[in-house]
Order: sequence, then structure tokens, then C-alpha cells
Amino acid sequence: MFKLEDKIDFIIYIRFLIISTHKQMKRYKSYLKNLEYLVKNLDLHNENVTSVSGEIYDDFSDRFGKLHIDLLNTFADESNSAASYKKCRKLMERRKDQLGIEELSEEIKEILAQLNNNRNWSSHIPESLIHAQFEAAEKYGFESGEEDIINKPNPITIYMYRRYKKEWILSLIDEAYRLHEVYSKIFQQMKKDYSRLVGQSVEIITEYQISDRPFEEDFAVPVISMQMQTKKYGKG
Repeated sequence: MFKLEDKIDFIIYIRFLIISTHKQMKRYKSYLKNLEYLVKNLDLHNENVTSVSGEIYDDFSDRFGKLHIDLLNTFADESNSAASYKKCRKLMERRKDQLGIEELSEEIKEILAQLNNNRNWSSHIPESLIHAQFEAAEKYGFESGEEDIINKPNPITIYMYRRYKKEWILSLIDEAYRLHEVYSKIFQQMKKDYSRLVGQSVEIITEYQISDRPFEEDFAVPVISMQMQTKKYGKG
């Protein structure tokens, strides 16, 4: 675990989170731009267009899904060994005077609490989905209700769709924009805290390297982290 005791510890910690978030948000904006272009290109706001390819929806759903998990973990994970802004900010609150930071607004506190709920729901497959499936089957009258399974346990029929109603992708982009606004507010707060800690406005520079990204040096970081997590790491 990374101990947060004095100001330099908090500077290192939030700097790490800012770097991670900046990379994630850049990819997020890129995916939003690509999805917006797709919606326009497929003319999905035209009432005569009713569906889209299932592959297109699944592709973008997977892209955003991965980033949602990454950002929710960065912002609001409260697991023991997790690095997150919510955990860090709790400790900062106890040292407000020492660190020279302001208390969080009620809006940011509420957002962090909601992101924590979202993170806890989406970072695993909740058992409530099983109950929800039965409730939906009863409400809308489709198969897969509990009785259907008891009466016909085998074979298991898995329904896949080559086409999705266009509302799936329109809903995806609406939710992506809504969450981008929420994530941006937390990111701004992180940068504000960092500025307070270092005593000057934070400046972030994105610098694209000409050379290829090195493999051994960068890949070593998650490998060493896993070894530390499982108490298998030894220097030398």
C-alpha cells in the first residue's frame, strides 16, 4: 500500500491519478467523436432508419464499458489496496489545514458517492441481474421466466441479434455524454486539489513520442505491481 502521510505523498498520489485520468479521458473523447460521426453517417436521427448492426453497437459498448470501469475505479474505488481519488480525498479532509485545501462541495461529494455505487455495481456481475431477469420476464411476458426454466431446463437457448433497434446506440451515446460531463467535474476537482498542494496552477502537456512505445520497461510496471500485490516481489 502507498502510505499517505505528508504533503509530498499526496502530491505523488494525485499526480499518478491525474496522469491515468488524462489518458482515459482522451480516449473517451475520441470514442465519443467516432460514435457521433457514426450516428450522423448512418442517419440514425432519421425516423425511417430503425436499426443498426449489432456488431457496431457491441464494439462501442465494449469500448465505453472498459473506460467506464477504469474511470470509476480511478475516481471511486474504496477497496483496501486500490488507488482512487475518493480514498485519497477522505484522508485529505482530515488534513485540510496542513495541506491547504478546501472542503469538497456537496455536488462533488454526491457525485463521488454515486460513482462509488456505480463502480460497485458494474465491476462485478451482480446477482440482482438474475432476479431482474425474472421480473422483466413477468412484466413483458417473454420466456426465460423461472417457470420456463423449470419446465424446460435443457437445451439452453441463447438469443443473439445481428441487428439492434437504433435506440440502443442512441441511448449509448446519450449516456456516454452524460457520464463524460460527470467525469470531467471530478477530473477538474482533482486538478484543483493538485494546484492547491503544489501552490501553482496545474499545467498538463500531452507529448506524443516519435519512437515506438517501449515494451519491456512499461510492461514491467503491471507485472511488478501484481507481484507486490501477491507478496511475490523481491528486488534484485
